[in-house]
Amino acid sequence: SVQVEQNKIPTSSDRYWTYFDEAWKQVIERFFPQLLQFFVPQLYADVDFSKKVDFLDKEMERLAKRSVKGAKYVDKLAKVYLKNGREQWILVHIEVQGYPEVGFSLRMFRYFYRIFDRHGKKIVSMALLTSSETSTGDGRYELEAYGSGVTFRYLAFRLMDYDREKLEKDENLMAIVVLACQERERAKQTGERFNAKRYLIRKLYERGYRREEIRGLFDFIDWILQLNNEEEKILWEEIKELEEVKKMPYITSAERIG
Repeated sequence: SVQVEQNKIPTSSDRYWTYFDEAWKQVIERFFPQLLQFFVPQLYADVDFSKKVDFLDKEMERLAKRSVKGAKYVDKLAKVYLKNGREQWILVHIEVQGYPEVGFSLRMFRYFYRIFDRHGKKIVSMALLTSSETSTGDGRYELEAYGSGVTFRYLAFRLMDYDREKLEKDENLMAIVVLACQERERAKQTGERFNAKRYLIRKLYERGYRREEIRGLFDFIDWILQLNNEEEKILWEEIKELEEVKKMPYITSAERIG
């Protein structure tokens, strides 16, 4: 289901999936307000971000019932407080499988009813679909027999469907994340990653983001658009020059090697 990209160093695909879970979880936790603002602005407007966002990782592990090593999806369960004082639970599911999966919507439904059965909480279920495939995750699951049954709806966001021109103008940090995901999908066909990675990294400095924001986005871009050793050296020299010009020494050599 995962196409082999051209001109990749031998271990890059393994490294991509090894850090997939960690990279996405860091993006979600670092930029959760921006994520809600980008995908569900009405919910973002109702959340009281003066109160801590709790990420219920242990609870999610219990609900999943089993750990799938190397699974090509990530689940995050978050608890926030609304401005009216109520709790709101949010399930964020990152899905990257590049083939049709009839069980995807069922899996979303299972998480929903397990959370509700265990805690009786209202849940906002959302799926971020990073693949260019169009047959996985339509935002709906139905189970019906003789007029009895259930219809479950979840929010499905297909990242490849977002307009590139609008993303390039959008100041929200998640627009960069979506652009990076689009570039990875395109690179699976063209093999071209260097110019895309350089463009995205330059955009970080041009937008005037804070240091921690740039470092967080840089980590994600660096992981999702991996280059060969020669290209990495060229790009790293450009980054150092850019930071000197901008007087923004945000990414140190030691951090980059790490």
